[in-house]
Amino acid sequence: MANNQPTTAQAKVRAAKVLKTTAIKKQAYNINGGYLYKNAKLTKKATSSRHLLKTTLYTYKSANVKKTNGKKAIYYYVKNKSGSVKGWAWRGNLQKKRSYAQQKKDIKAVLSIVRTMSQDSQNDLLGDFSDITPQHAYNGLSDIVSWSTNNNRTTADHAAAGKFYKHFQGRFNSITNSKLAAIYGSYVDAMNSSNDQDAYEASNNLFDALADAISSLG
Repeated sequence: MANNQPTTAQAKVRAAKVLKTTAIKKQAYNINGGYLYKNAKLTKKATSSRHLLKTTLYTYKSANVKKTNGKKAIYYYVKNKSGSVKGWAWRGNLQKKRSYAQQKKDIKAVLSIVRTMSQDSQNDLLGDFSDITPQHAYNGLSDIVSWSTNNNRTTADHAAAGKFYKHFQGRFNSITNSKLAAIYGSYVDAMNSSNDQDAYEASNNLFDALADAISSLG
């Protein structure tokens, strides 16, 4: 009788055809699905993405691949920082890792401005920065500015409103930018007057509008 069982060679996974491989810029990614493959021919799986959802992977090479179904795809060769995890991942399963560079810069800038405020304000606000993370920076920074609306005690506190505005100026949509510019104009006029009540009210208005705007950057 004929033996219809597949031979070892027949049972092997069919290899994809690697059309071109190029070096690419090293960038940080997260993988959100699929597998890492040990080779660009996609014949051997290294690991499933479900084990790597919190792992930062860095790109090194790109491969244009013609898969066994005839479709073309791009795979990136990636490794973690130590090199203990490495392999080829389909580009569609990779997402650039956010650096939060702007958020970190904004936290640092707002902290610097708070340090120019009255000592009472600093005592109340500085501890809050320990809870502000880059991932949720703008909710926390909005709370800092919003707090100042109701605790605007001194000339130094009034001045902080203008400093906050200058740091975030132009970062919002056109309507919000125009609104803030008008409020800032009134604030400058009030700060140049000798009326403390006017300065207090104008800085409060600016603090309040800025808090709303900053939260929208989220």
